[in-house]
Amino acid sequence: MNKLYIQHSSYEPNEFDFFDRISTYEILSHFEKYPWSDENEKIKNLKEQSASPSLTIMNSIGDEIVIYVYGDENLKFNCQYRLKQGIVKRTKIALAFDSIEINDLIGKFCNDSRKDDYLKILESKEIVNYKLFADILASILPNKKKEKSRLSSNTETTFQITNWRMISKSFFTISFLLMAPVIMGLVYINTGKEFNLKPFLFLQFVLSIPAIPGFLILMSYLKENRTMILKFKRRNNYFTVIQNDKVVEFDKGEIEKVICYESSAGNAPWTSFDYAEINLKNGEKIYFTNLLISNDKLMNYISNVEYEFKKKWIPRIKY
Repeated sequence: MNKLYIQHSSYEPNEFDFFDRISTYEILSHFEKYPWSDENEKIKNLKEQSASPSLTIMNSIGDEIVIYVYGDENLKFNCQYRLKQGIVKRTKIALAFDSIEINDLIGKFCNDSRKDDYLKILESKEIVNYKLFADILASILPNKKKEKSRLSSNTETTFQITNWRMISKSFFTISFLLMAPVIMGLVYINTGKEFNLKPFLFLQFVLSIPAIPGFLILMSYLKENRTMILKFKRRNNYFTVIQNDKVVEFDKGEIEKVICYESSAGNAPWTSFDYAEINLKNGEKIYFTNLLISNDKLMNYISNVEYEFKKKWIPRIKY
């Protein structure tokens, strides 16, 4: 028998509705009832990373197809397929099916004795091949499907600066400041000499120089985000900023561009710092430093907007 996994735009990327031991007729019925047009519209307007509206079908011999939609008025379907052959399942995407062709494909795919028939349908389309390395990773680390949780779509995530994030991002900066006492202490312990202030101050001065940019960055980040609380709600195009008891809600659709800054200083002690500049269409700018939220994590909550990536020797916020 066949297995069916249904995914909507409101689901997490690895969440599905499961249907085990399902007939061809039932799968075709789910395909016809699925709100393809509405789901396609939702995914286009959603400004965060989310699941792709799709139907995934696995037949009794382990072959798998994923059907998803694209387009505006005249909806078309693409079909990603992975066939059970050899050690590594190779992934391909067959492009531009209409609904009649998808119905025909499902009927033949669910009857695994007709593998040549559904392969013929798939290979009659323009084909895009996945890279071998991606298929190898998918075979080693498969994306495990889980049952849809009815609570996750309303999950609210809160970000604010913690002591641990400040220490972890400032670790190398702090290390340079502590080097002089440690080095001089070891020297005096091993040699038995009396403490001499002049060489200690000289060494402290020299080793403090690489730490100065880090502290300048840290001060500018704390000035911007020390009292800020940032809240995202899944499947919601708004985010909330709370600062000094002032609550402001922002529409992700009003974001013109997000510029992510990181250091170009190689292995300098301050390269653990970076920040994002949110440019709104009204000219307003909001700064999120990685003491609050990392740029990588931000892209999970604000996506489908223009991103620009820049490097600065010292990624300090300037107004």
